[in-house]
Parts: sequence; structure tokens; C-alpha cells
Amino acid sequence: MDNQRSWGLDAQKEGSPPIHHCRWGDSFGGDPDARMLATFRKSSNPSISVVTLANMVIKAFLIYIFLCQLSLNTEAAVVYLFNYCEPNTTTYVNSSTYQRNLNSLLSSLRSNSTRQTGFYNLTVGTNPPNIVYGLFLCRGDVTKATCQECVSDAAGRLLQLCPNRKIALITYDECTLCNASFFSEWQSDPQV
Repeated sequence: MDNQRSWGLDAQKEGSPPIHHCRWGDSFGGDPDARMLATFRKSSNPSISVVTLANMVIKAFLIYIFLCQLSLNTEAAVVYLFNYCEPNTTTYVNSSTYQRNLNSLLSSLRSNSTRQTGFYNLTVGTNPPNIVYGLFLCRGDVTKATCQECVSDAAGRLLQLCPNRKIALITYDECTLCNASFFSEWQSDPQV
């Protein structure tokens, strides 16, 4: 054999389909360990051809890629962890100035939840008994969309879990949101 690829038909048993060999021998420097040999049996009625098999593999690969992209683009639901409603604080009355300020604050926190920093704080109101302070902080590795979903869910749930409370905190795996009436008040005996 020369140093080129050779295709040939080898001897076979009588009555069996022909065996085709594809040899790449001497093109690898004549080393018998580096010789590659592929054998194909041809029959008159193959159940699956090489082309059909290749098409199936390509389709399976494309489906796999599609499913991977789908799973990367799908945002998981945010995970609620806990909340805290300060039991020893004053409460506000429904339809009061404080409630309107709180609703305005929560709405503003929702609309600012797509900030690049994942953090926002705000004060709403001008008169001390009706001033509302609030903030949210999203975990550093969450997307803007997840941060927005978390803050929106937290703002709605906070009103349900801590109705009429002036100090409340809600924590998710992805974010934390709190509202209070004390951020700038000095406490002589702070409690954790």
C-alpha cells in the first residue's frame, strides 16, 4: 500500500453482505497503533442508513440546544423566606395620609426595581407623623427582571402580612424590602 488513503473490498464469507473498510494507515507515519479502521456492513435493505442516523443526531442536538436556551431564559419564581411586623409600634388608619404615602412609596419602589444597582431607598411625606421611609435591596447575582419580580411581590405581600403596621420587613431569597417611620429617628435603646 502507498502512503495515501485506500478503499477496498476485503475477502468475506460466502453469502454475507460485503464489508467495506476505510483505512488511514500509512498517512499516520506507518505506526500500526495510529491506524484507524472503520468497517461498514452493507446490506440490500438496511434498517437505518448513516444519513438518517446523522439527521437524527443533528435534530436531537438542536432540540437539546433549544431546551438549554429555554431553561436559561426562564426566570424562576421568587422564593419568600420570612417577614417581620413590628408588634410594638403604632399603626396607621386606612385611608389616612400615612397610608397614601405608604402606597406611593411602594409604587415607587416597584418602578425603581430595575435599577442597575439593585438598591433603592426613598422618603415620602413632609410632616413627621406621616413620613414613610422605605428601601429594597436585591441580591447581587439576580437579574433586573428577577429583582423587579421580587420587589413587586414583596410590596404586595408586605401589605397583606403586616396590615396597618408602620414598621415592616419582608425577605425573599432574591431581595429584601422594608418600610418604616423611623429611619432618621434616633433610638437610645435599639433592639435587634
